[in-house]
Amino acid sequence: MEEEWKNYANLPKLMANLPVLKEFADDYNIYIESELYFYLVLIQLKTKFYESARYRNSVFSYHRKMNSAVYEVTEQFMTVFQSEIVEIPEELEERFFVTAFCAHLFCQLFKSVQVDIDGYLIFSDLGNDYPNLHEKLSCLLENIAKENQIELLSKETFLIQKYMLLFSSILQLTYYEPEVQIFLDSDLPYFVKSSVKDQIVNRFKYEFNLKFIETNEEGIADLILTNIPNVLEEELRFSHKVHLFEFPFNQRDFLEIERKVRAISQEKI
Repeated sequence: MEEEWKNYANLPKLMANLPVLKEFADDYNIYIESELYFYLVLIQLKTKFYESARYRNSVFSYHRKMNSAVYEVTEQFMTVFQSEIVEIPEELEERFFVTAFCAHLFCQLFKSVQVDIDGYLIFSDLGNDYPNLHEKLSCLLENIAKENQIELLSKETFLIQKYMLLFSSILQLTYYEPEVQIFLDSDLPYFVKSSVKDQIVNRFKYEFNLKFIETNEEGIADLILTNIPNVLEEELRFSHKVHLFEFPFNQRDFLEIERKVRAISQEKI
């Protein structure tokens, strides 16, 4: 039995008001108070249940009344996330709170688990994929931890994965990553050039922060895509600043563009 569980659920009241809970205990021969508490807390980890306004209000009202550490950390997360990361649209606030609350409660309950409550693996390479966003979220956790001495905040890998999921419902995960400016130098027709740009953006929008520029007069482009070989000096054609292609793109083009964009991004970081 963890004493803090009594701040999460009012077992005596639930036993009195929910005959199904007593039936459940009788059917499964549960006579230990801590086991019933554990099941009640497990139910609070499932975001699906919070679709019921009655259930949601009941759970959060009790946590708020008991000043549960999990609830207080979640409230602080909402405030700090909006001030340090991005404003949360009003229509997403409820979903944000519920998802963050369930993640925090999961961390408080379980110490060394490699999957979340739904069985999804906890990834550890997000810092490589989105280093700037990862750094900002890591700082957010650090700032919250300064004011709350609670073990759940030490589960950085798990929490940042959940925070990134929430962030992606507002902005692209690449939003804070270095912007790679691309200039398309081509003699292709206008609509074909537009198609080329769309293909590149749609292919890599979840990996890189790409922006096509209309002119490269000042040489500001990070990468030049071109199908006109004679406009470039021979030594530039094979640098990571230039990609020479023949339309339509093939798989090799996409792989080479990805390699060059990744190299440029890493240089900027």
